[in-house]
Amino acid sequence: MGAGAVGGLFAAAAMAGAAGRWAVLFSKDKKILEDARRGMLVMAAVEVVNFPLAVSGGIVRGTALPWLGTWASIGGFYLVALPLAVLMGFKEELGLAGMLLGFLVGGATSGALLLVFLARMDWGREVVKAQRLAGSGGVGGHELDVMQSRNRTGCTRDNFLFNVDEIDS
Repeated sequence: MGAGAVGGLFAAAAMAGAAGRWAVLFSKDKKILEDARRGMLVMAAVEVVNFPLAVSGGIVRGTALPWLGTWASIGGFYLVALPLAVLMGFKEELGLAGMLLGFLVGGATSGALLLVFLARMDWGREVVKAQRLAGSGGVGGHELDVMQSRNRTGCTRDNFLFNVDEIDS
């Protein structure tokens, strides 16, 4: 997650640095130049959210629970980002910057949902599940005894967001 955040900050810095220069390559119209500059500054903020979102989505897929990412995307983008982008871009007449702000909020919503899922996950159980799915008997041939242990967030298989026994079947 840290690498995703750092990548997002670098991408945002590059986007913000190019905000006043990029549109000049395509137009001399002052209105277009200003709109492009504003849009790229908002897009810089979107990149800060987008990189960690991509990393957390990959982690969720790696745990063999891709439906978590699906629901986070549906919630964040289709239920939050698209309606908000339309409202801010057209109804509030903020144009491209308003639409990008809608997607920024939607991406942040998806990211927050994924972070909640990841924080509540019993990582010890995920290790055992990964070993089973990979056909491994455990570390050094010894099965890890983590099924009843608590991870650092205090979650056990009994107090997770859903019944983990249903996932295994």
